[in-house]
Amino acid sequence: MNLDNFENILREKANAEILYITKSGSSLYGTDNENSDSDYVVIYKPNFRDLIFGSYEKSFSHNTSKEKNSKDDIDIYFISVQEFFDKLNKGDTNSIEILFSFFSRSVIYYNNTFYDFVTKNYNKLFTNNYESLYRYYTSQNERFGGIHSKYSEVLKMFDFLWNYKEGLPEDFLDIVNEKFKDFKHINIIDGSLVVDKMKFKYLSYDVLFNKLDKYLEDRLSKIEIHSSQKGLYHFPRISLMTLELLETNFIKFPFVYADTLKKVKRLELPLSKVIKISYDAHQASEKLKNNEIIYQDKNKVFELFSILYKLI
Repeated sequence: MNLDNFENILREKANAEILYITKSGSSLYGTDNENSDSDYVVIYKPNFRDLIFGSYEKSFSHNTSKEKNSKDDIDIYFISVQEFFDKLNKGDTNSIEILFSFFSRSVIYYNNTFYDFVTKNYNKLFTNNYESLYRYYTSQNERFGGIHSKYSEVLKMFDFLWNYKEGLPEDFLDIVNEKFKDFKHINIIDGSLVVDKMKFKYLSYDVLFNKLDKYLEDRLSKIEIHSSQKGLYHFPRISLMTLELLETNFIKFPFVYADTLKKVKRLELPLSKVIKISYDAHQASEKLKNNEIIYQDKNKVFELFSILYKLI
């Protein structure tokens, strides 16, 4: 693809000027391989007449191949600058990724003076509106489904057990019963600890820890065969990205944790390890949920920028 190709595709939909082109998807994250498709985002400015009458496409997608997600497949997402500002103001996840792409020269395909404008006004453009990101995060959590909820309970049990590595107290079952009373897959039944129908009657720290570990390995290896690569990949990706954004107020592309995500994508890590990665980053969800800033009002500066780019 060259700039002419992008302009020809855009010309079919709008009389507009291309402001910026960046790689997106796995090429942006640094998790692509020789068989990955190519994804791009194009920001464009409609002409003045179309802006005045509102007769322009706010955004549209273009695909160059019938064979989806193949190495010959090229997906292009075109978005008007006004729509980009509006979505960024609302905390749209894709728009947040586009914004941080401006700070990674290796993923930028084309830029003009718009690049200088965005990088100079970055602090005004990034409003810390995480509401949309939180919704995306929780949807990926749900897509990870019963696998995550079931085995995260077991992992929490591991963390809990670590407090008793010197030996289990006599009232251990009572403590477990209280601590895990809201759990679905860990119960106390007839004086035994039951984890997802697996009963542990003779309790000692070593026995319990080893049996739980074997339980994970046996069960997860079977589930791993039937697991979707994308299902395994997207949740840890959004978990780690969200955590990075919250801790540093920035997202660096390509990801510093790209190699780990590549292993997840290729199913080179045990599923228990994948869940542990997501579980460690799960605190991001709680931070987002408890962070009042995700419900903040729209930043008026976006409306001013949108008006500005209608006039220049």
